[in-house]
Amino acid sequence: MLAGVPISFLVFAVAVSYLGFIVSSTAGIGGALLLTPVLMMRLPAAEAIGLASTVLIANNGFKTLVFKRFIDKRAALIAASTALPLAVLGAMLTSRVDERILRAAIGVLVLASLGVELWLRRPIPVRRAAFPVMTGTVGFVSGLCSMAGPVAAITFKGYGLAKEQFVSTVAIVALGMQLVKLPAYMATGVLHVHEWPLVVLFSAVALAGVLTGRRIVGRLDVRRFHQVLNVFLVVIAVMLLYQAARG
Repeated sequence: MLAGVPISFLVFAVAVSYLGFIVSSTAGIGGALLLTPVLMMRLPAAEAIGLASTVLIANNGFKTLVFKRFIDKRAALIAASTALPLAVLGAMLTSRVDERILRAAIGVLVLASLGVELWLRRPIPVRRAAFPVMTGTVGFVSGLCSMAGPVAAITFKGYGLAKEQFVSTVAIVALGMQLVKLPAYMATGVLHVHEWPLVVLFSAVALAGVLTGRRIVGRLDVRRFHQVLNVFLVVIAVMLLYQAARG
C-alpha cells in the first residue's frame, strides 16, 4: 500500500497515466483525461480531482519549459486574466459537489472530448471578444473537475494557434491554473497530506511521459495509438457513469 492505495492498482494507474502524458506532450491535452478518471476508480471523486490537478503542475511546468519559445504571450495573458480567478472559484466548489455528480460529469466530459476530437477536423473560429469568456469557462471547469481539455481544445485552436503555439500556450495557462487551485484544494480538504507520496509518484510519471513523447512521437503510428487510448477512455467513461447511476 502507498498512501492507502494498493500497489497492484498503482502499477495499473502508472501505466495508463504514462500513456496519457505521452499523448499530452504531443497533442497539448490528454494528461488529466486519463489520470483523473483512473484515480477516481479507487479514490473519492473530489480527492482524485485534487490529486490529478496537483500532478499536472509538474506536467505543464515541464511542457512550458520544452515549448517556451512558441508561447503566444498575448493569448496567454488574456486567457490567464479570466481562467485563473475562475479556476480558484471552481476549486472551492469541488468539495461541495455530490460524488455522483462529479463522477457523471467526468464521464460525460471524457465522452465529449472524444466527440470533439472526431468533430473538430477544422477548428471552430473563436472571435477575440469571445476568447476571454471561453477561457474563463476553461478555468472554471478545470477548477471544478480538472477536465477542461475539450473546452480548451475548442477555445485555443479556434483562436488560431498553430500546433506548437497551442501546446505551449495551453501548458503555461494550465500551469497557472494548477498553481492557483492548489491552496483552494488544500483549504477545502480535497487534497490531504498523506496523499503527497502519490503526487510525487505521478509527477515523475508525467515528466517521463513528456520526455518519451518528445523522443518517440515521430516513430509511432499515432493514429493507431490514439485509437487504442480512445477505446480505453470509452470504457472508463461508461464505468464512471454506471457508478454515478448506482450511487
